[in-house]
Amino acid sequence: MLYTDMYYRDYFHKFLVFEVDNLTDDLKEVVDVTNEDCFMLTFNYVDNFGQLMFGVLSIGDRVDNCVKGLDIENPLAIYSGFDLSFFDASVIQPNFKMLTKGYNILEQYEYTNDDLDEIRSETSLDFVRNPFFPDNLLVQYANGSLENDFDIKVTKIGDYIIEGIVEADELNDLNGGLVKAIPYSNMGERRLITVVANEDISDEDMKMLDDFLIELSKGIKKLMPKDITKS
Repeated sequence: MLYTDMYYRDYFHKFLVFEVDNLTDDLKEVVDVTNEDCFMLTFNYVDNFGQLMFGVLSIGDRVDNCVKGLDIENPLAIYSGFDLSFFDASVIQPNFKMLTKGYNILEQYEYTNDDLDEIRSETSLDFVRNPFFPDNLLVQYANGSLENDFDIKVTKIGDYIIEGIVEADELNDLNGGLVKAIPYSNMGERRLITVVANEDISDEDMKMLDDFLIELSKGIKKLMPKDITKS
């Protein structure tokens, strides 16, 4: 299974083995690689650009035999989620050496703060996370004939409303602007839909709009199998 097809909590900060064919040849300068060594054991973290990265702990010839290079203190290599998104992955239960090396990578490389910790730990947002940039949420935007899914960088997690800043260069009229979004469910698929994409709203009108959105979201919430707002 591709890691991007997994549930977020099943791969984030977990130990994944990727079947990578000859990609292990990249590591010949740091570890002995044979033709049979087609598997990489990895541990992932979020870098200072918000991108999900995978540090390679070790390699091997089977999912359950990735031990080469495990004693080397630093990661054998670092790949982005994009680099590994087309390779099958398996989640494994790590042993003590794997845990130690993985958490050392996390401590050394992950960029975080209290706000980011809150965003990353909020399980109700997992269904709309960007698998390559976990701090970003995928939001649907419709304007006339234009309909896009785009990223927002979360700035506030409310009880019913998610706020963020647009990070979509192709939507020039929105890029860098404030977005308010509410959850909805379509045929069991949980999504976020944009309800405000404009900074030119007075504080009074914004307060009235927020009150309306809260009531609207409460109604939608009753129809959803599981809400994706903060409980």
